[in-house]
Amino acid sequence: MATAVETGILTPEHRAYLNAAAITDPVLEAAGVRSVPDGIAFPYRSEDGAEVVNFRPDQPSPGGPKYMWPAGVPLVFNVLRDSGRGPVLVVEGTKQALAVASWAPADYAVYGMNGCWGWSKCDLEPFEHRTVFIVLDGDAADSSDVYTAGSRFAEALEVGGAEALFVRLPVQGKDGADDWLSA
Repeated sequence: MATAVETGILTPEHRAYLNAAAITDPVLEAAGVRSVPDGIAFPYRSEDGAEVVNFRPDQPSPGGPKYMWPAGVPLVFNVLRDSGRGPVLVVEGTKQALAVASWAPADYAVYGMNGCWGWSKCDLEPFEHRTVFIVLDGDAADSSDVYTAGSRFAEALEVGGAEALFVRLPVQGKDGADDWLSA
C-alpha cells in the first residue's frame, strides 16, 4: 500500500497541523500542499503559472529558517486565488496566506509572500488600479525592518497605481494571520 508521501498527499499529522493553523482542506488541496520526506511542500504559483516549492522541514535547525526556498530561485508571490479584479490581500507568510485564503470573502484575491521583503523583487503589475490590503506579522509594530518593508511595499504599490492599506491584526511578535484565525 502506498504511503501519503508516495502519493503526494498530506499525512494525517501534517493535515492536523495545518488544520490547527486555520487552513481548510479545500484550500490545502487547491494549493497542492503535500507531505514529502521530512517535511511539507508548499507550492508557490506565480502569476505566469510557474511553480516553486517552499519546503518546511518537520524539524527545522535550531535558530535556522522555518522554511527553505530553493537556492538561486527568485522569490515570487504565491497566487492562491485571483480573478484579476477586486481587492487583494497580500499576506506575509506561507501558512498565514493559506489561512487567509481559507476564510477571506470569495471576491478577494489572496497572494502570499515569503517574508516581509518578499515583494521587493516581484512584479507588482497585477495590483495596478486595485485596492491592496497588506497583512504583515505582529512584529510590524515592534520591528523597524518589518515596518520599513511594509511601508516601502505600500509606496511601491501606490507608485504603480494601487491603493495600499494595512490590516493590523491583534497579534504580537512573529504571530500572524494563521495564529489569529486559529484562536
